[in-house]
Amino acid sequence: DVCVAPAADGRQRFELPATGQGPIRAGSEEGFCLTVLANDLQDGGLLRLLPCEPGSLNQTFFVPSAADGSAFVGVNLGGWLILEDWMWPAKMLNKQISDEYSLIKANGGPGDPRAQKMMRDHWDTFLQPRHLDMIRRWGATHVRIPLGYWLFDAVYNEDDGFVAGGEQYLARALGWLKARGMHAVLDLHAMPGAQAVDQEFTGKQSAIANFFLDAGDNERGQLAVKALAELVLRYEKDPATAGVVVGIQLLNEPTFKFQADTFSFYEAMVREVRQSLPADRYLIMLGFMDSPHTESAEWLFGKRGGGPADLA
Repeated sequence: DVCVAPAADGRQRFELPATGQGPIRAGSEEGFCLTVLANDLQDGGLLRLLPCEPGSLNQTFFVPSAADGSAFVGVNLGGWLILEDWMWPAKMLNKQISDEYSLIKANGGPGDPRAQKMMRDHWDTFLQPRHLDMIRRWGATHVRIPLGYWLFDAVYNEDDGFVAGGEQYLARALGWLKARGMHAVLDLHAMPGAQAVDQEFTGKQSAIANFFLDAGDNERGQLAVKALAELVLRYEKDPATAGVVVGIQLLNEPTFKFQADTFSFYEAMVREVRQSLPADRYLIMLGFMDSPHTESAEWLFGKRGGGPADLA
């Protein structure tokens, strides 16, 4: 069997079964088998999640060829600068702690040395150069890095319940990416007041999407977008990180209930960001949660005439 269980030190261990196949649990789903083909047992070989039984879920992982031109293969670096319970089960899910705010509160709050050490140890060790080397061997050329609004000094408020200081680790990681010829998209994953309901990726789960309802939260969110654009420009001026960031994402999975407000936010922020991050150099990713994406597609189509100032 493939062991996917927290060890005594809080890390997860993986053991490849001698037969090349065995059961594995992915999140809350248990109907998977991890398969390694006999001719792919070398480093960088193919790993496949195949159904253990007919009707169970399956997914294939592959190593793509090197990307050239404008094509790229990307991977998400979740669970690092924003904590989610299912990404750190040993410290969170297994202890019924759902989000970063609750984890910090359980360790004394953002001003407590215990909480500060816990977060800085996590930021320092969760992502290392060897991880990027592995990702690069798999064929990925780009990474998406989720960020919380509290990363930015212009928006940070200790009363929100988060520990400050994560930005220096982001800058360090961008330097590692540059050394490997890789690139990054910086994703504003969590907004003040929460842009989605009951989601741990907002940093603090909320039954109400106050980002869209509270003028103060929305204003701070706009300030976070501006701070992110300024940070990208700062990285571009630094030889250690220049050329690494290729784009930003303004919102992660905003609740569909406030789709019209999401459109308004994007209209204002794309114009704002394009004043400093030109379309021929940086992409802007816009997320929508309508299903199917009919309404959002119609809105984007209607923006085509405005050019780069109105489009991502």
